[in-house]
Amino acid sequence: MYIDPPYNTEAAKDDGNNSANDKENISASKFIYRDKFSRNGWLNMMNERLNLAKKLLKEDGVIFVSVDDNEQAYLKVLMDEIFGEENFVTNIVWHNNVKGRQFDKFIKNTYENIVMYSKNINNLNLTNDKLGPNTKSIFKDNISLYSKGYPLHNGTADFDINNRPNLCYSIYFNPQTKEAITRDEKEVENGNYFIGKSQRQDLLTKGFLRILPKINEKYGKQRVWRWSSNKFLREYKNELIYDSSDNYFYQKKRYSDDGTRKTKFKNYINIDGGSEKPKLLSIMNILIFTNPKPVELIKWIINIHPNKNARVLDFFAGSGTTGHAVLELNKEDGGNRTFTLVTNNENNIAQDVTYERLYRINHGLGTNNETFEWSKKNQPYKQNLNVFDLEYSPINIDQNQINTQYLIELLKHSLFKFGVSNTSDKDLINNLTNLYSLNKD
Repeated sequence: MYIDPPYNTEAAKDDGNNSANDKENISASKFIYRDKFSRNGWLNMMNERLNLAKKLLKEDGVIFVSVDDNEQAYLKVLMDEIFGEENFVTNIVWHNNVKGRQFDKFIKNTYENIVMYSKNINNLNLTNDKLGPNTKSIFKDNISLYSKGYPLHNGTADFDINNRPNLCYSIYFNPQTKEAITRDEKEVENGNYFIGKSQRQDLLTKGFLRILPKINEKYGKQRVWRWSSNKFLREYKNELIYDSSDNYFYQKKRYSDDGTRKTKFKNYINIDGGSEKPKLLSIMNILIFTNPKPVELIKWIINIHPNKNARVLDFFAGSGTTGHAVLELNKEDGGNRTFTLVTNNENNIAQDVTYERLYRINHGLGTNNETFEWSKKNQPYKQNLNVFDLEYSPINIDQNQINTQYLIELLKHSLFKFGVSNTSDKDLINNLTNLYSLNKD
């Protein structure tokens, strides 16, 4: 689940939303956030939607919420309360503006936040990122492809012979026979450890070479090994590379058969925030949004979850970038993900922007057979696209009973598609009325 709600800033005025004003003391029960957002109103709006979002998430599901610095701290506290602090995964930093924003008053901001929570941290399963090797130095043994990795000594400056004495031992290695022997040859002077002269001249005369952890030249300290003596003897033949040029051991970096290496995703992504503008222009022929989220960003987010058959929900759909990202990601990796996009139809955005964009990239033509630049360089995705409802439905609690019952049944039907079936009529009425603030005392 990914959402990009209004950021509650001065820039949001373009969408008809005022920025936060902490001097306002507005009762949540009387606040109409369709007119403007104070901080109370923005958090109230997010609280209602995030509570419903949690119900829609599967037990192994995750939610990502884009937010800037103005509301990130408040949103984090709110989501801790709704999803539980233990289900917080990370705050992703999206570096989207290298030069920084010129209109910032004191310090130019260069990033935005994407807050990530799981439904249940115990069921969380994430994709491993893939790193490609240097193909000029790739090798293969009976286990997998590999390349030369880090030296065997521990690179942490805080680890040395005095606080990790068990990790400082001599290695005697015979390059011809590949035989290795370890010996503890530490000595003590004035309460400090040091490595003395070799005590195994017999091994040296047989062709063995003595290998010690390198000295940390910056701090003048004796480094230690990453591995214990027992682990070294157990695994050096399969997991280490001996480099005769400097008489030293290096760890093997393992790769999959396709030449990629698995690693954890970082909570940092560098994608130009302005990169989507020309792409959207090439699809729609006119510039509709000033700062649409890049397709590449949403693809990266979706790909963090390993389920290639996932259902992706975005209930602040805007220009439809999430749907575009799902289609492109499926095309790239053969996935069968589906998406559900929800947006209001203010200024005909649902019909003229969200639907029109997705229709165009699926068919290669606009709904009125218009041509556009994107279709000249890209093949249409040719996937099914269903529009369920573009009608406005009043959900004030003072509406007539017939309309209320109709909406209850409509919501039940929609929730059932997401696997939610144990919701009472009372809960549904509360959800409906919460999503639209009271306009009567």
